Amino acid sequence: MKGEALRLYKEKAGEDRLDVIFELHDRLAEYSGVTNLDLNTREGQTQFRKYVEYCAEELMEAAGTLKSRDWTKTQLPVDYDHLKEELVDSFGFFVQLLKLAGIGPRELLLLWFQKLLVNKFRGQSSY
Repeated sequence: MKGEALRLYKEKAGEDRLDVIFELHDRLAEYSGVTNLDLNTREGQTQFRKYVEYCAEELMEAAGTLKSRDWTKTQLPVDYDHLKEELVDSFGFFVQLLKLAGIGPRELLLLWFQKLLVNKFRGQSSY
């Protein structure tokens, strides 16, 4: 599995990484059978909400890999491989959400820059 991932990584080396993620995610979307939704319908909104829940569930699984709590007396090590796996799972569902909402890699980058500028303004002002 790791060898195949490395081969894909090298094969796509010269391409825009965000484009590659969205492109390769299409293969997973075909597997799930959900490639587009009408978010103006009850069914579309219900299915979209399921993907939000899947994304959040994977984030909670990532949080579950962190074993040190306020009440624990000892520092417990993190299983980084497991943490990364859960974060990537969540990211996959997040990419699916973006695509289902009609947001592609270019629009995502533009929206991210817009939000970055808003946050910069907020940080520099008395917002």
